[in-house]
Amino acid sequence: MGNTRKERITKLVVIIGLVVVPLAAHAHGKATGIVRERMDLMTAIGDAVKTVAGMVRGTTEFDGERAAAAAREIANHANGMTALFPADNANQHSEALPAIWDNWTEFEKIANELNVTADKLAISAMNATSSDQIQPAFSAMGKTCGACHEKFRIKK
Repeated sequence: MGNTRKERITKLVVIIGLVVVPLAAHAHGKATGIVRERMDLMTAIGDAVKTVAGMVRGTTEFDGERAAAAAREIANHANGMTALFPADNANQHSEALPAIWDNWTEFEKIANELNVTADKLAISAMNATSSDQIQPAFSAMGKTCGACHEKFRIKK
């Protein structure tokens, strides 16, 4: 109650930083092959998200071109993401839940949605003069990330 958009974004970024990054670092140490590739891809997405999040939070100066580049990087990674989850994949060091393969159509839909929402963020950033103008597109993209993590990633 009473939380501003910036406060909600700040909480989201803190959660990403405190929970996602350490978990990924731990899992990366044991993962190999395609599992390692997709963890590295998720780390790259997380780094791009942090770039834009700093601008939205106001901790870094807004730069529309830099935000757009980060958003395009997310979209590009989302575009090929599903190829890193082959049906025969089984690796004990993965954070992926079997629900991915049980609900493949939904997983693909969310990956495609990430591509679309990241593209919208890139367009928004190129046309913006302040971070307030990209916040709605950033939030929409973050909700897409969260939906996938909630349904398809091990909770620790």
